[in-house]
Amino acid sequence: MMDGHALLDNTSASITETQTASELVDGVIDGHADADDDQRLALRARFLAEHANAVQATILADVAHHYDLDEDALTVLLHDRAREAVAFDRWDSDIPLILISTGYTPFTERPRPAGDSIVWLDPSTETSFLRSISSIGPVTWFVADAA
Repeated sequence: MMDGHALLDNTSASITETQTASELVDGVIDGHADADDDQRLALRARFLAEHANAVQATILADVAHHYDLDEDALTVLLHDRAREAVAFDRWDSDIPLILISTGYTPFTERPRPAGDSIVWLDPSTETSFLRSISSIGPVTWFVADAA
């Protein structure tokens, strides 16, 4: 019976269990346990960005033949989230757009774009990181109910 937190890898069906969310993130991201708070945030943001880039590319490959995408839309969809957030006002496409919250206000001066199809990933805390990585897969985060 699980006591704490667990992460299920949906591709291998392996489960990692820990007592705390912090321990779970420490097990997922190399160097996270030994980093200071600012470094931990940067490590979580980079991890999410790298996964977001891969998931976004897969989404685009699956739907691109159904859309006539202009250069601006492609720039937004394919920007490297690990290097820099892209500035734009609004995302009106129904293609899901994955963005990292730390690239926009209140973390930077760059305004957050609006749009119903934007999937925001938040590395600001261990729990928001786990919720975010679980939302785009290939893992699922579980928390045991307190008895």
